Amino acid sequence: MGHHGVERLLAEGANRPDPSTPVGRLTSTWFQELKNTPEPARAERLRSQGLGMARTWAEARGMDEPTRKDLLTEVESSARHAYREAKL
Repeated sequence: MGHHGVERLLAEGANRPDPSTPVGRLTSTWFQELKNTPEPARAERLRSQGLGMARTWAEARGMDEPTRKDLLTEVESSARHAYREAKL
């Protein structure tokens, strides 16, 4: 996602769900973290966020280490694949 795509995404933040709901809290936190990321690093932040979210989710669920590693490997692979496709 290029510079303009990230800026558009941030501008569309006004359309996010109600922060009093679980989805709204997650989305609100995500947008705030993205906004707080220095502009040159935002594209990388978007690219890597899935892995961080999956790691947090797996830890919160108490997932055993081998299962967590398998999940994170899949998420990382998927993110790399999507990033390559977006660059084409």
